[in-house]
Amino acid sequence: MEARYHHQAAGQIHEAVALSAEIVSQLDTWGQYGREAELCRETLSWLPSDSEKAAAFKHQLGITAHRRGDYKTAESHYRQALEIDERLGNLVGMATIYHNLGNLAYLRGDYDTAKSRFRQSLEINELLGNQAGLASNYGHLGMLAQDRGDYDTAEFRYGQALEIFEHLGDQAGMATSSSALAVVYAERDQYREAIRYEVHALAIWLGIGLPQATGNIERLSKLCAKLGKEPLLAAVNELTDEESAQKIMDLLDEAERPDR
Repeated sequence: MEARYHHQAAGQIHEAVALSAEIVSQLDTWGQYGREAELCRETLSWLPSDSEKAAAFKHQLGITAHRRGDYKTAESHYRQALEIDERLGNLVGMATIYHNLGNLAYLRGDYDTAKSRFRQSLEINELLGNQAGLASNYGHLGMLAQDRGDYDTAEFRYGQALEIFEHLGDQAGMATSSSALAVVYAERDQYREAIRYEVHALAIWLGIGLPQATGNIERLSKLCAKLGKEPLLAAVNELTDEESAQKIMDLLDEAERPDR
């Protein structure tokens, strides 16, 4: 932190801002949003108000407010950043902010605005060829469709996201999209397909050691209560290796223990 002030005092603003960005990222990872916002505001005081860097730190202020549930403040910061990025023609920044504005609208229950914002982000990401951004857009459009009961569209959008994540090798994205597809299939009473996608997602979560596997296990347990273990065993044997198969069966047995 102190090195930032030395750079700033020496007039080395570029170096000071670069260090600020690194520290902000770390504080965000740690969930220290108050300190993160304070550092963003201080860094903004060193920058021209209409610069691309200023837009980035205003955007980050929006993210910190968003994470804290202060949606009004988040939207204000997002819009300030968007205004700068639009004036500068910064398409990357615009795509990200439109997506975040879509998330805000979704959390407020304003699905029409959310869809519009996600589509604005999607159009820019298509222009940029930003595959990771497109996958995120598709996933959120799928989520909107699912919440509205439009399972055909949800399946299509989640499938688009999954295809990109597979191409990128993004394991967490693949697991998230597979889980979402499993839920859609279960909602449509296509339980065998739901089991296959739950198993696929679960194998990935176990492989990368993330705790999201708990939700997959709970849903698998409910699916097995409907169909029995045979479809599960078939999916596990087809889609996973022996070690993963054993882990999945052990977790499922543990979840179904009466004393759990």
